[in-house]
Amino acid sequence: MKKLLALVLALVMSMSLVTISNAAFKDADKITADHEEAVEVMSAIGVLVGDEKQNFNAKDNLTRAQAAKIISYLLLGNKTAEALAGSGKFTDVAKTSWFAGFVDYCASTGVVNGVGDGKFDPNGQLTGYQFAKMLLVALGYDAKIEGFTGADWQINVSKRADQANLFDSLDISGNAALTREQAAQMCLNTLKSPLVEYSNKGGNLTINGATINIGASNAEYKTSSTKLADQTIYANKLNSSAGEYIVEFAEQYYSDLVLKSGEADDFGRPAHTWLLNNQKVGTYAEDVDYEYTTAVTGKALYEALGKNTVETYDFSVFVDGAEKDAIAKEIAKNNKADLASTGNGVLTQVFVDNDKETVIISMVNTYLAKASADYNSKKDSVSLKIYFTDDGTTKTVDGEDLAISDIKDGDFLLVTYSYMTGVNKVESIAKPEAIEDSAIDAFKSGKGGNITVGGTKYGYNKAAKYDADVLEDYTTSTGSTNLKDITYNLYLDQYGYVIGVEEVDAVDTYVFITGIDFSYSSLATKNVTANAIFTDGTSKVIDVKNDDTIKALNLTTNAAMATVNQWFTYTVNSSDVYTLGEISDTMQSNKNATGYTKIAQGTVGAATVNGNTTTRTEINKKNISLATKNGSSFNYAYGNDATVYLSANVDKVRVDSTTTKVVIKDIDSVTTGVKNVDISTMTQAEMVADAKASTGDADLLKGVYFLYKDNGYIIAAVVLGEDEGTSKNLVYVTSSKIASESYNKTTGKWTWTREVAYNGEFVTLTETNDEGVSEIKDMTQYAWYEVKYNADGNVVSAEKASDAKASWTKTAYVDEVVTNSNPTLINAIRSSAYDVVLYEGKTLTKAPSLKGSTLFFDGMTDTGIVVADDVKYVYTQTVDNKETTTCESGFGSLKTALDELNTTISYKCSAVIENGIATVVTVYDATKAGYTPVNPSKGDYTFKAVNASVETNGQIKVAVTLPDEVSGWKMYGVNTVEYTVTTGSKVFTFTKTVGTKDAETALSVPDYTLPGLTVKNGSDISVSVKFAFNGVNNDSYTITGEGYIL
Repeated sequence: MKKLLALVLALVMSMSLVTISNAAFKDADKITADHEEAVEVMSAIGVLVGDEKQNFNAKDNLTRAQAAKIISYLLLGNKTAEALAGSGKFTDVAKTSWFAGFVDYCASTGVVNGVGDGKFDPNGQLTGYQFAKMLLVALGYDAKIEGFTGADWQINVSKRADQANLFDSLDISGNAALTREQAAQMCLNTLKSPLVEYSNKGGNLTINGATINIGASNAEYKTSSTKLADQTIYANKLNSSAGEYIVEFAEQYYSDLVLKSGEADDFGRPAHTWLLNNQKVGTYAEDVDYEYTTAVTGKALYEALGKNTVETYDFSVFVDGAEKDAIAKEIAKNNKADLASTGNGVLTQVFVDNDKETVIISMVNTYLAKASADYNSKKDSVSLKIYFTDDGTTKTVDGEDLAISDIKDGDFLLVTYSYMTGVNKVESIAKPEAIEDSAIDAFKSGKGGNITVGGTKYGYNKAAKYDADVLEDYTTSTGSTNLKDITYNLYLDQYGYVIGVEEVDAVDTYVFITGIDFSYSSLATKNVTANAIFTDGTSKVIDVKNDDTIKALNLTTNAAMATVNQWFTYTVNSSDVYTLGEISDTMQSNKNATGYTKIAQGTVGAATVNGNTTTRTEINKKNISLATKNGSSFNYAYGNDATVYLSANVDKVRVDSTTTKVVIKDIDSVTTGVKNVDISTMTQAEMVADAKASTGDADLLKGVYFLYKDNGYIIAAVVLGEDEGTSKNLVYVTSSKIASESYNKTTGKWTWTREVAYNGEFVTLTETNDEGVSEIKDMTQYAWYEVKYNADGNVVSAEKASDAKASWTKTAYVDEVVTNSNPTLINAIRSSAYDVVLYEGKTLTKAPSLKGSTLFFDGMTDTGIVVADDVKYVYTQTVDNKETTTCESGFGSLKTALDELNTTISYKCSAVIENGIATVVTVYDATKAGYTPVNPSKGDYTFKAVNASVETNGQIKVAVTLPDEVSGWKMYGVNTVEYTVTTGSKVFTFTKTVGTKDAETALSVPDYTLPGLTVKNGSDISVSVKFAFNGVNNDSYTITGEGYIL
């Protein structure tokens, strides 16, 4: 019976849902605070569950079909209900649907009715009254006796539901659709509600041939004479009768679930605790009497509580769980001052117990936190910097009680924290509302300060501490700043107060000027041209206002003009003319010191040679600091996860008739984060060699030009040196062609995407430019490439690893057959000169194998390669004419996969080996085991994608992606591809004939330019493709699809 009624409460959203705790729900922040207890308890007992994606979907509605299943479980039990078969009672309920039996049964009993016209509306929404009716039946109420059917059923249900407290903690209309979290609340209320029973349910009685109708008795509370073991919810007595204890729903059907009252939570609030199998589900505060989220004065609280309560009751005060009873003395009739610790964004709750004559006041602050790293799945924890103070305090949070699995490095979060003795931990985590990249219209400093953004005024959270420098500008009487040309990210707490402000980092408003040309300057324009490098890696010639900033550079020679090499702030006017702002080369971080500046720049000299020794400045995760200029407030600036490193290349220019100079040309690669970069500076001689210049021509160049803030962190750095963080840029091409190609007429840019494996996981490369030529389009499948990106993460170059290796210094490339007599790979792994080894092997005669944790390729017998515990494995095979590539993780997955390989066929293998350990392994079934070009199953198929674009000459180009089922199928006879273009009211059809070949080859040239058609307006065009071909038995097949140019 317990199982039966447990299932009654199971609000099953689908046939295969996963039970997870609220702490694990990825969308826990979407659950209304008032219903968190209900969701957690219902989830704990497996009644209300999340979906397969670990979301609770709190705001989703219940359906009538789901309600039918629940009530069927109620009345019949699990096994019997599941055996119900549909009879086709309703026209919109198919006999084979999963809910057909439940619907027909409920309709036949009168519990659920149709909606008219022979229909049931299984996907219709469930109302609060309808669900209350179902739960009342679960509690023992008889639907017929209580009038839960007929015209007045809602009135009768509402009456009984109110008596049973089913709508407690809910502010809903009984006729409104019920959400999952509201349903959870009604279920929790049901757990605490008394069961009822009837001494008789009425009926007809025949006496001496006469039929007498006997009315049903009233519903009475079910009672028990046992108190201790069975009274797990409330020990309520019936009419104070000794030994007669009322039985609540959970006491009978969930005896392992215990409700303990008289508790306190981690913030000192009166609370109750739910236990399941003696394990704590959660502790939850009792209903509050007075609540504030702003400052509250001693007088206001005195008036709320009343003279008698203030003077005679015992007071306890807690601030973030720590006892602060002295604050109670501030509650006084004439005290117009704010109570200590109250304020904007502080949740102040007052609990009055008139029976015990006590008052408990709890004040809970919300703090801003920033993730210091990604969630650690192995430790089920995440590191947060919580801004209790300006500098923040690092705390580790585990995932046992909180949803943290989606937290990424740099995420901002709202947290509450308990300092209660023996607790000291984060109590809650939520996401703040962010107002990003916004200009501040106005601000008011000091008490009652606020910021106005977009016409809306926001006050400050009392605990706002981030970012200290920005807050000083806007929240203190001494703060001041120029609002022009600066934008900010604002983070709001759950009450709408600003809890954090940060300047949108100037990485977007800084430019590195390599040279300035006065040749085109005129009195009319008062502008000069400059070679500019932006922090996203783009380089271009810009017009610059020839103002005092330019004149202060004192560029008196052509050589000086060609090698400015300085960082500037900038603004751009509507004519696309840049105004540069000077940046100091020394840092004075003391705000009270003369010459204080928030930003400064520095340089590091080129690498030097002394005899046979070359001394280089290295920038990587082990070497994160760069020396600042003497006279600065601190000696070093440090790279962090947000620092942008721009690896520059050089060129030779003539500065006069007899002199050439090596200058910075443009950016070769962009890397964000010091953990991801590995650059060594060049010597001036190496710069000369790269530029094919003369000895001494690089004498004006440094090794590093960096920009840093007054907190000591580097914003961006231009580095003359090759970025050898190569493993982060190595990708393995898994796709046979690009996934998409498009052209945006508004921006004039082309965009391409392609699937590859990076670090053993599928990722999508994106490339965009205005040239119409793609680097990723011509990639070779199952080959390794070195890919370089700009600061936006878009591809700027893609070069085969076998070609790119020539520029590598810390990464080795090996493609030779591995044998004991040819130990090139093993020697490279053992060499201290290399941090990374990429092995891109030839086809092997047999499968690779594992012995213990050591990987052996064909030909290796004495020495193998150690494999990482979290190794990534990419495997491509062809089975039943379908080629598939999978990515898996973990040593166990690799071992299982290799053990299952056919050792008699050939494979092509590769590996990325970092610091002697294989982190990525790929295996390609070179013989396509199991492949036979047979006829497909008869039927029609759909292209995975049809991508159409308009070229600059107005012609339409079409690319298609075959469905997985079709790849490799053999075709016979005359086969055609038909393209139909619809533009406006006009329709054009083109037919392309292909011969006898497999389907993949027939469309092996993915881009087909439609002949003889040009369009003026490259938008609102549809292109449909129909590929018709014959199979072995002359059966006809088609593949169709449609693409759009919007």
